[in-house]
Formats: sequence, C-alpha cells, structure tokens
Amino acid sequence: MSFTIWHTKADGTLKPIRMSILDAFRGVPDPKPKKSVVCPCCGKAHNPRPDKKHGSKAEERTDAEKADDETILRMKEENHQAQWKDILEQTTTFKDQHQVKARYKELIGHKQDEGKDDSNDGSKGKKKDKDAKNREEGLKRAKGGQGQQSEASEKKKGKGKQDKSDSNVVEAWAESYDNKKWLTLASKHYDKTGQRITPEQARQMAEGK
Repeated sequence: MSFTIWHTKADGTLKPIRMSILDAFRGVPDPKPKKSVVCPCCGKAHNPRPDKKHGSKAEERTDAEKADDETILRMKEENHQAQWKDILEQTTTFKDQHQVKARYKELIGHKQDEGKDDSNDGSKGKKKDKDAKNREEGLKRAKGGQGQQSEASEKKKGKGKQDKSDSNVVEAWAESYDNKKWLTLASKHYDKTGQRITPEQARQMAEGK
C-alpha cells in the first residue's frame, strides 16, 4: 500500500512523492545529505582533529614567564636535587612551590614530545644508553674473566685438573653477574636520587652495612 505526499520546493512549486507505509515508518531521507570532507593528509573522511603541537589551547608566554622557564630548567639541570623553594626565589611569575613544580613537569613533557622524532629523547633515551653501557661493561668483565680462566686452563692442561678449571669459570661468571647486579643497582639509585654511588657502595647499602 502506498500514498502520495506533496513536497514544497524552495521556489514554491509542489512535487508529488509516492511513499509506501514502510517508507513512512523509516523516515524520509535528507534531500541534501552532508558531504564528508576528505582529509588532505590521509585521503579519508573523518572529523577534524586538533593539532597536538598547535592546538587551540596553546598559550602565549610573556618574556618574564619565558625567563622563569629557562631558570627552572637551568637550575634543575645544574642540580637535579635543587629545592623548589630555592627555584621559587629566583622566579618572578610564580606564587608558590606547587606552581613551579607543575610548570617543570609541563616543560619536561614538552621536551619529550618534541624529541619523539629523534631516537634519543628524554629519560627513555638515557635509560637505554645506561642499559647498553651496563651490558657492555658486563660483557667486558665476563670476557675478562673468561680470558683469565682460559689462560689458567691452558697452563693446567694434561694435569688432571679439568674439574677445578670448570669451577673457576663458573666462579668468574658468578662474579661478573654479581658486579653487573651492583652496577645496575647503583644506576637505579642515581636515577631515583640523582646521587652517584659506586657498585661497592650499592652492595653495602643493600646488605645494610
């Protein structure tokens, strides 16, 4: 079953439209559907997304605020354990220590975002460098220990002391692993506190000496 409805155009003329009962329940389609805007970067139609680096929330910093930003970064780079109250005294646009601390976190976050295009950025890059350095030093110690044990093994060939040589190799591996463990602990202590300690000091701290 169908019926006819009359649609009035913009110029005032009437146009008959035949519709079925089912079409009436579904609704009349929009005569002027909205066209999707194709994105020039990806070629797909989607809602516009704000630029992360140049969003609408970007704020213009005054000269005094920029100077305070440089002061905060400089003092924290010179001394990672610098007190917030000391930094506050050197600034002019902050009212309390919480504002200084919050601004420092924002600056560090901006630096990390800007450095994402490079392979070495922020704390992740530093951590990777430290891990690589620790692995390299551990391999050097392991090779050094293995070299010493191989020389000792060559001197003891034919003397029936193979078991003792194997034991020395195991001890060298254990010592290398132990040294690497304390070196890693010293590195983590520096990451957390900013204070450099030797692997021996890290071992003494762990053992409560």
